[in-house]
Amino acid sequence: MVNESSLQFVIYEIFKTQIEFGTYRCGDRLPKIEDACALLTVSLDTARSAYRRLQREGYITLSKNTGSIVKADYPETEIEQHIQSFFAGRKDAFMDLLPSMPILFGNIQVTAWKNVTQDKLDSLEELIAARQVHPSYFIMQYLNLIYGSLGNPLLMRLIQKICIHYMIPFFSLEDYRSYIEAEVDAISFRMGLCRKKDWAALYTASIDFIDIYITAVQSFYKSRITAPLPRQQAAFTWNSHKKASQICYSLALELMATVGRGGYKEGDYLPSIGRLAEEKQVSASTVRRTLSLLNSIGMTRSVNGVGTQILGVHQIEENCGWTEPQVKKRLSDFAYSLQIFLLSCRDTAAAAFSYADEESIRSFLGQIDLFKTVNRPDLITSYSLKFIAQSAPYQTIRTVYHELFQQLLWGYPMRCRLGDQDAISSYYLPYLDEMASCLERSDAEGYAIILEELLQHQAEVILDALMELGYTEACTPLA
Repeated sequence: MVNESSLQFVIYEIFKTQIEFGTYRCGDRLPKIEDACALLTVSLDTARSAYRRLQREGYITLSKNTGSIVKADYPETEIEQHIQSFFAGRKDAFMDLLPSMPILFGNIQVTAWKNVTQDKLDSLEELIAARQVHPSYFIMQYLNLIYGSLGNPLLMRLIQKICIHYMIPFFSLEDYRSYIEAEVDAISFRMGLCRKKDWAALYTASIDFIDIYITAVQSFYKSRITAPLPRQQAAFTWNSHKKASQICYSLALELMATVGRGGYKEGDYLPSIGRLAEEKQVSASTVRRTLSLLNSIGMTRSVNGVGTQILGVHQIEENCGWTEPQVKKRLSDFAYSLQIFLLSCRDTAAAAFSYADEESIRSFLGQIDLFKTVNRPDLITSYSLKFIAQSAPYQTIRTVYHELFQQLLWGYPMRCRLGDQDAISSYYLPYLDEMASCLERSDAEGYAIILEELLQHQAEVILDALMELGYTEACTPLA
């Protein structure tokens, strides 16, 4: 069975949706498999697997001589029914995603533009001039060119998820232009601002384009979608792992979170493999892979005949397999999630703290006092991000931040590389009173600015440490 989170399933869904929407009619040719690879930035094997599934399910015929020909023949009434069903089944997700986009991606998009190289701008200009690519694929290539400049695969997986599931379907509609202004002209305008390095104007133009898309989709729903909403709609989901089927990652994160909450303390032993498998309802082999991963990052060690023991911070350095591929991958995910947090936290924090009720703010102020009491003021950054993941006004932001927050747990080995705790505390402590003051006077924007400054400092320290370890790929520009 094909995993529905796999890339080949996603590519299959794109073409299936476009055929059902009438983008491609009976007798039309789909892009050549090789062209689909370039259009959707996937491998040849991935595209080929998607096309073969379309063939098996009767959507297309495949031939070396004629290529991929659409076989399904839908009358106009059935095409409209497909459109109504698709968008009605995702209305709540769309209506939540739309206002989330400027909050999540406003600053990220401008930072991405700042990092775009001249040759990438030239490629985008050529793409615009050619005007031979279907608008839905153009949007995909545009996003890959711009956001790809940050070198953050975690971010790209999020962007591709949104593009494939929420943008390509809209831009695949034959009459989408009746709802939206010329998107190519808007991109050309921003490209000109980028070449002039007019970042303030570019930020405004980027937000304006997001607003244009929001207005277009809202207008589309209001004037076009008349089908009753199903009881169970398709919600927005996102899995930050490239392979969602690797359960050992999720289990490892769960155990790390338990340790972080004090559920297991230094020197404690985890339950046996059999007991963990039973409690977590996974196989014994999954538990073994999980424990191997925890051992490799220096959080635990296996003691023959006894079990798996929780290690202290002072033991990480000698037990972490810094050069092991799986450790490098997990620490890279940690760095990538930190980058996304840094580039989006000001807007998301302002939104979350403005939205929070009085009781939540009082509880947060109590937590600030606790951090001062236990001499861990540096915990304010992670606690703030967790608060956003729980209290942001839109489910999309909460979903993304929850998933990213999980990835921060992979930074566990860095605890031994961040210096003396007293020195760390002396840096963070002066900020806590100012942050508390912001919350007391309902200054969400002021709190957000301080949080961004603290995250910038934290990111610089961590990335310096990662550079010393040779993790150059994960140390991409942060501002």
